[in-house]
Amino acid sequence: MSFLHRVSAPLTVAAALFSAAFQASAGIQTGVHPPSVDRGTLLVSELQCAACHSDKGLQASAALPDWAAPKGAPVLGADPLKTSTTWMRRWLSSPHQTKPGSAMPDLLHGMTEAQKTKTVDVLTHYLVSLRKTNQPSGLRSDPARIDQGRALYHTVGCVACHAPETRPEGVTDQAFKEIQAQSIPLGDLARKYPASELARLLRDPLVHRPSGRMPSMNLSPSEAGAIALYLLRDQVSANNAPSKTPAMVDGLQYEFFEGAAGSISQLLTMTPKSTGVSAALDLSLPHPNNNWGVRFSGFIDIPTDGKYRFWIRSDDGSQLSIDGRPLLNNDGVHPAAEKNGTLNLKPGLHELEVVYFQGGGETEFQVQWAPPGEKRGPIPGDRLKHGGQVVRPLDWEEFSLDTAKVAAGREQFAALNCAACHAVTDATGLVQARKSKPMVQLALRTQEGCLSDIPPAKAPRFDLSTADRMSLRKTLRNPAEAQKLAIGASAQVDLTLSQFNCLACHSRNEVGGPTASGRSEWFTVIGEADLGDEGRIPPHLTGVGSKLKAAALEQILTQGTKARPYMATRMPVFGPKVHTLAAQLKRLDTPATATPAPVTTSQDAKIGWKLVGRDGLGCVACHTFTTHGSMGIPALAIDKMGERLEWEWLQRYLPNPAALRPGTRMPTFWPEGKAVNTKILNGDTTGQLQAIYAYLADGAKAEIPAGLIRGKKEIVVDDEAVIYRNFIEGGGARAIGVGYPERANLAFDAQNLRMALLWQGPFIDMARHSTDRGTGYEPPLGDHRIRLPEGAAFATLSSPTAPWPTAIDTSSQFLGYRLDARQQPTFRYRVLGLTIEETPLAKPGSVDMTLVRTFRFQGAPTQPLWLRLAKGVIQPAGNGFKVDGGLLIQVGPGAKATVVGDELRVALEPNTSELRVEMTW
Repeated sequence: MSFLHRVSAPLTVAAALFSAAFQASAGIQTGVHPPSVDRGTLLVSELQCAACHSDKGLQASAALPDWAAPKGAPVLGADPLKTSTTWMRRWLSSPHQTKPGSAMPDLLHGMTEAQKTKTVDVLTHYLVSLRKTNQPSGLRSDPARIDQGRALYHTVGCVACHAPETRPEGVTDQAFKEIQAQSIPLGDLARKYPASELARLLRDPLVHRPSGRMPSMNLSPSEAGAIALYLLRDQVSANNAPSKTPAMVDGLQYEFFEGAAGSISQLLTMTPKSTGVSAALDLSLPHPNNNWGVRFSGFIDIPTDGKYRFWIRSDDGSQLSIDGRPLLNNDGVHPAAEKNGTLNLKPGLHELEVVYFQGGGETEFQVQWAPPGEKRGPIPGDRLKHGGQVVRPLDWEEFSLDTAKVAAGREQFAALNCAACHAVTDATGLVQARKSKPMVQLALRTQEGCLSDIPPAKAPRFDLSTADRMSLRKTLRNPAEAQKLAIGASAQVDLTLSQFNCLACHSRNEVGGPTASGRSEWFTVIGEADLGDEGRIPPHLTGVGSKLKAAALEQILTQGTKARPYMATRMPVFGPKVHTLAAQLKRLDTPATATPAPVTTSQDAKIGWKLVGRDGLGCVACHTFTTHGSMGIPALAIDKMGERLEWEWLQRYLPNPAALRPGTRMPTFWPEGKAVNTKILNGDTTGQLQAIYAYLADGAKAEIPAGLIRGKKEIVVDDEAVIYRNFIEGGGARAIGVGYPERANLAFDAQNLRMALLWQGPFIDMARHSTDRGTGYEPPLGDHRIRLPEGAAFATLSSPTAPWPTAIDTSSQFLGYRLDARQQPTFRYRVLGLTIEETPLAKPGSVDMTLVRTFRFQGAPTQPLWLRLAKGVIQPAGNGFKVDGGLLIQVGPGAKATVVGDELRVALEPNTSELRVEMTW
């Protein structure tokens, strides 16, 4: 290779001695890779050989994988990270001593010390000139944030690649030392980064290192800052701060935002308009009437050990987090609403963050607590703290640019061909890079240049081990063979997984994973979810291309979608560099004889709803649905499965989960292919699996599974009907709710003399009406809610197509109800000269519910009378009518239903004494 520079010299004795040390290098750190991956092929990409040496001639077809493509170097232009200039000089002068195992070559090893010093000096001035400012923003440190950073560093996934610094009890001293030695080194961070700059890198590493080898862990600004302070804790212990006296003072820091926001996450994307310190958790700071928000951050000083309860009340959204984890989530635009929760806390400082936004209309915000044994009240101001040291790198130097040195540095940057890896556009334009000989021409020169045992002065020196050098020589000696090995789909997948170190967290085909590497003890669960290893160890990737849909795979890889909220380790965001991996996995793992997804109907989805609910297979005992927690442990969300899982995999997994995921706690409900629930679809296994697939396909729009909505004071219906008279949402202020043992429910509107609402499952929660003054409307507790037309149910019309009246006749009167032996009501009311008795009875059904409404008429109407049964999109269905594709209405003998526009009407003949209507949904 030929990295030319303008100043050269013979190899000095010092350089020769250094080369001996260099040959003893442990080599380039590349992480875990399968035996099938040729290390030389991997190193060609990691060392960016093609950045200088064109790979023209390696590609026989544009469709082949570009295995030799450079991974991409850190960004030096466009507001680069503000590293310490002291560290920068050391790095440019001797990168391998500064960070062993780095892929950065030493370009100055052939210079005399005087030449090297001068070159490093002008390069430093040039690189600093690329920054918008050389003054990083301050980041305050304190023991609590460092502790939080320590916990995050060892749980979110950092130690899958980097060395852990705390040893769990289950890891021996010897194993701990081996793991540390085999980790990707961090280098001397305390001398390299100001805390704010390391936090900036951790927050969005792909902006600064687009290769994706350093992925984003989806850290919040607070989390990134905490990890940065932990990694730079030596800056604190060395008292390397403008003020050497750590301080904790009363009050919280705040950031004030202006602008419309509909959620907390949207608010926190804004740039704060102002910052300051607030003495209390209140809204005493100046603010406009509408569209603003505030984020309080600092610490809460806990006086005694025990269980603390916190309350947050707001109009609109708010959230309270302690030690980096949300405790109270009151997000969204809504009227005044209150949340509360408890947390066991130890004495001392705990990180506290409270966010509130006002989205228009009323303003209300209140935070309170109740320490053990005390009453509810405001958090005292002397319990709210902020402060700490503003830290900076060790050996920090104040730096002033020299324009002459900047110009000389740009010349050296170009002469050393730095732009081959680091594309830079500065004030004078793009720095041009040069291409050296193509790789195919290096086949006979693999012991020369940068691959020689002692690289010449004009060649870059890489931190290669003897094994690395031999692997590269072998690959470059026969690039056609390397190309051949990289063509197959399996080789493409293995190489990509190796490049991004995916096998540090995942195993595939029994290779890799934290158990194999000895790091499994650092993989934990959040909270107390009892899911065994599958709750803390990321899932294996064997057959993942047949399991996940292409869009889901792509989203996981490029956005780090988190499907397992109980797992502390996070799925990283690798960015666009992995955009081909999803297609590669799909192509490799999908069976050639894959079963196509079944064509399903809405009725299939309804059966699936029954199966996953409490009254079917009880999937909700473990699985969540949107914001509704499971009845037990918090397993994967049901509403996300349809967009993630392929039918081919699902229909193999559900009958025998352990076959595809050994050790899973997921039970089988179809042992040996036979359904344990024989009541639904007569135990047809294929039919039940297809029904579940149909339900999952509706995602978050599907009906909430039975069992997930649980009332605080639920009225449970057992062997006879239950009546509940109160304000029912959809039923009016004089609603009469009826719950039937068949798990069908209704609300009758006694004000307007109409059947108002039907639903299935749980009846109602009386908590609202039994608390304080009991104000407000209580919604039904169950699912599959059907709203019937508002206004009068009976009316006289001048013609069959006349508009339906908007109000009930003033002579109408509710006459009460009577109950039969099973407490089932018959409603009595008088309308337009008729006394009507309506008896609704529920018919048992395995999936669909049917309500039979029997009307009995006494007297003679003053005019021809009509009954309106439904309103919506109405279509004939057999001997009845479907309303909005769901509700089926059938009218009994002696009466005829008529569709008039979007209404279903029944004309009552003068001698009609009884009418039967069945409603099935």
